[in-house]
Amino acid sequence: MKRWSVLFLSLCLVVFSLGVACAETLTVGGNHGIGDQLKVSVDDGGNLYAYLWQAYPYDPGISDFLQQYFSIFGSYLFLDYGTDSQDVYSTLHSTFQQESHALTGDDTVESVFSLGETGVEITQKVSYETGKLYYRKEWQVTNNGSRAYSNLRFLHGGDTYFSYYDSSEGHWDPTLRMVFLTNNANQVAGIMGMYGALSSPADHYCEGNYWSDNYVSMRSGQLPDSVVGSYHDAGYSLQWNHDSLEPGETWTIIAFEKWTEAGDLQVFAPADQECEAGETLYYDFVIQNYYSSNMEV
Repeated sequence: MKRWSVLFLSLCLVVFSLGVACAETLTVGGNHGIGDQLKVSVDDGGNLYAYLWQAYPYDPGISDFLQQYFSIFGSYLFLDYGTDSQDVYSTLHSTFQQESHALTGDDTVESVFSLGETGVEITQKVSYETGKLYYRKEWQVTNNGSRAYSNLRFLHGGDTYFSYYDSSEGHWDPTLRMVFLTNNANQVAGIMGMYGALSSPADHYCEGNYWSDNYVSMRSGQLPDSVVGSYHDAGYSLQWNHDSLEPGETWTIIAFEKWTEAGDLQVFAPADQECEAGETLYYDFVIQNYYSSNMEV
């Protein structure tokens, strides 16, 4: 089990004499005094850091925003996957070239990246609304070039640290198409999960060992649709596929990452939807009993 910790944010050294500067990291949420339950930070390379307001597992009398990713969550984009012209870009390997990185209002970090000479641009929007136990991630992949790309794959995820623990149990819910975790700290928090919006459901998923299962699968461009149903050093990710991206076309992906409150009875709510006045929406909720016996609800 990992016992080291990534200290990029807290220990990044600014050495002006050598021309080295700490990357600019922007944050939404993080003010528990006004009701924020989450704090989400985005560095200028497009990587994400998430913190949940919770009691310390080993000192429940003290609460703070505690890290939920062991290191960072990042993204991969494959162009022309599986062909001789395949090209791969990733925030985890610093190949998303930043064009802009700014707070939009008080609740969204918007970052724009270019991908080398491809003509492809990615706009990433990370949003958090005060009081919520989830946050929204959006990526707009736009082809500003002159050639079409085929068989695109976008993957997002990373190494988890759910409820300030390095060990979790993996699950997949086919109704919400959500990959999620539980662990033996249910007295502190319920679940941690990620899923696509109804407009962009995930095509594939992975939950397993943070390195040998999750990271290796993300790097390959194909997630295995599997989870590890026992306690382990967990990571998870989702994958979206797109057949082609013509010049001038934009591919939009929306995902949510959520946490629930502690308890053996969990209610999983679906993703937000937008609608016109007078339109009817239908939502599927999932109720899960993690207690050791039957429960009346």
